[in-house]
Amino acid sequence: EEGGGYLTNDVGRFVLTAPGPGTYTIRAERIGFETTSSDPFSLEAGQRFGIRLEMAQTAVQLEELRVEGDQQCVVRPAEGMQLAAVWEEARKALTVQDWTEREGVYRFQVTRYERDLDAQARVVQSETRQVLSNVTGVPIRSLPADDLMSRGFVRKNVDGGYDYFGPDASVLLSDQFLDTHCFRLSRDEDRQGEVGLAFEPVRAGGVPDIEGTLWLDEETAGLGILEYTYTWSPWPEAIGVARGIVEFENLPSGAWVIRRWWIQMPLAARDASLSLMDRAPEIRVIGIKEVGGGITRLSSTGEIETRQEARGVLEGQVWDSTRHAPLAGATVFLSGTSYATESDADGNYIMTDLPGGVFTATFI
Repeated sequence: EEGGGYLTNDVGRFVLTAPGPGTYTIRAERIGFETTSSDPFSLEAGQRFGIRLEMAQTAVQLEELRVEGDQQCVVRPAEGMQLAAVWEEARKALTVQDWTEREGVYRFQVTRYERDLDAQARVVQSETRQVLSNVTGVPIRSLPADDLMSRGFVRKNVDGGYDYFGPDASVLLSDQFLDTHCFRLSRDEDRQGEVGLAFEPVRAGGVPDIEGTLWLDEETAGLGILEYTYTWSPWPEAIGVARGIVEFENLPSGAWVIRRWWIQMPLAARDASLSLMDRAPEIRVIGIKEVGGGITRLSSTGEIETRQEARGVLEGQVWDSTRHAPLAGATVFLSGTSYATESDADGNYIMTDLPGGVFTATFI
């Protein structure tokens, strides 16, 4: 039974509190390297015990793993040799990220947003943003694993719509999730230098679930991203549309945080035009609702680490086609958002600090 964990400081020191008298073993883990364990030792009540551990220098070689297309999807990924190696590295990062959140040693500045996208999830049609400062502990937190496994990741709400829930580290590491999902290795031509740990529900047809992939860097074995899709939809036409992304980051202190996340959910409506052709109206996806956020600033014990998300710049010139001349004083804005600026005397404009996405620019 695991009794807890601790992130070492900048000189490698750590302090652990035992739950009570007994015999214990210390395990030291470093992402990308083999795990080191101490010999068993005994502790009495109130006893202080010092121990020195030397970390193994043998690096984990994920780039040497072969991924076969017809490999079996197995429950409990620690049971297979190659699969176990990838799961072990993903588990390390998820465990530390879960510790980082639960210990609440960081304060975050978090930006949350909601977007309406077109049916192809490309063009932003409207957007609202909210900045929250001094967020402690957990920027995002999932529902408990046993709740999600018993009631599902998609649920109907009191307004007649549907709520979509995503997983966090505690869910992915839980016995409930590991017992109900199988894992296999994965490769993707679009993700060169990465190896994937793909998962899917063991049984089809149960509560609304998720399937996805944890992507790790082959060279460092660091966990980079989790991408997942929902296996169920209220409408057959929208199956596979709802999906989510979670991006992880390793801080210089050794802590792991969720840097950015989003969930995309389909918006559906009946196609009334078909009724004019004496056909029963069909459901079609008319848009995508995207809800997400990201950490823009974090601090710990007086030290501030800024990880500003990459922001875009839009610049150009407004031209008056009737006068064939630049248009001064025009208000240029991104449709559906609060991002706007004004053209100068030469019709030039610049708009900075823009989020990622495909927008429609217009002017008045």
